Amino acid sequence: MRTVAVDWDGKAVHISEDGILEHVYDLPDQFVLLSQTTEPTRFVTESTIESYDPERRQATIVAFADAGHDLRTISPRLTGWWRAERGLLKSNAQDAVAIYHIATNGRTHLKRPSLYVDEAWIALRDEAEYEIMVLRRSGRKDQLWEALVEQLPPFKSLTPIRQRALGAGGNYSKSILPAVYVAATYTRDNIKAWERLMGLYGAGKNSQFRSDVFNWGLAPKLTKVPVPGQTTATGRQKMTVKTPIEIEGMTKSDYRRELRWLYRQVWNLEIHDKEDA
Repeated sequence: MRTVAVDWDGKAVHISEDGILEHVYDLPDQFVLLSQTTEPTRFVTESTIESYDPERRQATIVAFADAGHDLRTISPRLTGWWRAERGLLKSNAQDAVAIYHIATNGRTHLKRPSLYVDEAWIALRDEAEYEIMVLRRSGRKDQLWEALVEQLPPFKSLTPIRQRALGAGGNYSKSILPAVYVAATYTRDNIKAWERLMGLYGAGKNSQFRSDVFNWGLAPKLTKVPVPGQTTATGRQKMTVKTPIEIEGMTKSDYRRELRWLYRQVWNLEIHDKEDA
């Protein structure tokens, strides 16, 4: 059975069959790729396939199996490490090549993706995201931030790296602090559940929380570089961050560590909404 590495982004499906030659199919999704692959094939991709949509993830896994293919996955961390060792920037094309090399090195365990859907977790996650969305749209997010700042150590007393990670404009970030707190109210003293809800890792689900801490909290601090020969759908130069990520001496691991510190400061605080007073 031949091995094909695959990565897709909703615009195109990128595959690698030999680790060097990369084929790009301008297909709407992976299901069209399945209809064009007639012989049984071992497809290998990252374990985060369709992780943002459990129903679509399940449909994808079932579709590969029904078509007679063997779908296997690897951790997305492995593709990041493979690119970093070679000084390559992130792109779906590079990921497909990386997946192929990792899958065929004879050392990596290729896992079958799980069909299990945690309905209770999905309900909790949706409720938490709805709350932070309402806070943002109602303007009460700033009020929550002010109430939290009053109960935290003075920002200027933090270590330089902690200020760098958690700050914006000389104080605690108005994007990071409320997101950390709201997620903590749903997970309390379970830091693993909090990390999962926040989407702290590369495999994390895109969410309101992940957006606040990475897109709004971290991204403005990153140094971006152009991706050679690639443009966005609107024709602009495609940019990415340097790999490995380092911001004035602060790594992404440092950033996650400081977020955990902030979680430990706020998880047991009781902040009453002023509209409920």
